[in-house]
Amino acid sequence: MKLSKRIFAVVLASILALSVFAVSASAVDGAMNFQVKADSSTYQVGDTVTVNVYISDNYNATCLRFPVLYNSDVFELPTGGNIKLTAYGDCLAYKGSLEANTSNDGSYIPAEYDSSAYGAILVQWTASVSSTNIGCFRSESAVKCFSFQLKVKSSAGGKAGTVFIPSESDLFYNQAVIDVTNATTICRVNTSLTFNPLNITVDKGETDGITTYPGSDVIIDYDNKVIKNWSEGITSANIKSNVMPTGNATLTYMPSEGESGTWGTGAKVKVWSNGLLVDEYTILIYGDVNGDAIVDASDVAIIEDIAAGYSDPQEGVFATAGDLDQSGDVDVSDSFVLNDALGGYSDLDQTM
Repeated sequence: MKLSKRIFAVVLASILALSVFAVSASAVDGAMNFQVKADSSTYQVGDTVTVNVYISDNYNATCLRFPVLYNSDVFELPTGGNIKLTAYGDCLAYKGSLEANTSNDGSYIPAEYDSSAYGAILVQWTASVSSTNIGCFRSESAVKCFSFQLKVKSSAGGKAGTVFIPSESDLFYNQAVIDVTNATTICRVNTSLTFNPLNITVDKGETDGITTYPGSDVIIDYDNKVIKNWSEGITSANIKSNVMPTGNATLTYMPSEGESGTWGTGAKVKVWSNGLLVDEYTILIYGDVNGDAIVDASDVAIIEDIAAGYSDPQEGVFATAGDLDQSGDVDVSDSFVLNDALGGYSDLDQTM
């Protein structure tokens, strides 16, 4: 017999209560691993760091809660406190709620840590409930579940910092559902938790290079030599107002080779020191595979032609811009993702 939506709503409300209070008699054993990652291991002062949380487990988790600590002498919250918390994969597909508490009042920092040395973000996710089943997260291999942003402090040059989930915390939710169609199978989990932290270093700022202006949301991926998280329709003026040289470097700019005279995917920012070219970064706008800085039907047509074999696969940053599902190939599924975005059914994540 199907449970009514009202009954399922009551069940969902009870999920959090069960996870906080008494241990169920039907508790099961389980394991979960958290990995904290970023695009690079080295950043400049003022940079935006997109922190990615990868999770694997062996049970149907109906809710997740975990604190993330960071060195407060190295990192700070972005301007306005908006960390841009985002869910991915099943955590997006089965999202009932997703919240982050960034109050930094010390209450999320375990007693084993000096609260004056760390900032903390508490992330909480609960699964959705339909008239037929309870949503859940389960993946035996580590998959990207959440991302959020931190800023590197202007005073952090030459320092090392860590972003991590403390094993000592008592804030984790440990709850599962055995049968996603049967709310009576919700139970506690005796969870074995393991963790992998993110360690970064901040450049001293003495070398000639490139960084972003304070307040910019643009992200420089130093490992892959791309600059991303742009809005559509950018011009050379937008690029110049978001990226700046460090040390004694100077910057020059070149429009995209994909669409002559435009400043979308493929445009270049070149870093010069003492008259020598020392580095080069490429503008990346996901979905903009022709380099005109606009994501539209012409980009869909290019991706569809590549998927059908009518056109040769693109290379370099243009291939990255078209690989919207991050499968490693530009294929028909990427055209579906782009069509959904153009139809207003989803947003393209420019921080991937």
